[in-house]
Amino acid sequence: AIAVMMFAVAGHAGKAEAAFLTGSDLLELCESDSAVDRNVCIGYAIGIVDVTATYVAGGTLNELFCMPDGAGTIQLKKVVIKELNAEPEDLHISAASSVVMALHRAFPCD
Repeated sequence: AIAVMMFAVAGHAGKAEAAFLTGSDLLELCESDSAVDRNVCIGYAIGIVDVTATYVAGGTLNELFCMPDGAGTIQLKKVVIKELNAEPEDLHISAASSVVMALHRAFPCD
């Protein structure tokens, strides 16, 4: 199911997606005053990076983004927040798709 979502990200046509979290939900967690919420944000983004890397390593998915060497969790969180704020028209889509699109825009593969 995640692989299908990842393939759909590249050709996203603006359709609503059924998801547990939307980009808007994730942004709210990331910008929360609660340390727990902010940690959920970081954990969610790390999970998307790890799942994507697993599918890429297994040959199921082409690279959608290329994180620079040394990029850490704080940078990851800042990129996700920046990109979600920069594209408010996409906040209704799934948080997973939002993270992948944010990382694709910030860290494209050459």
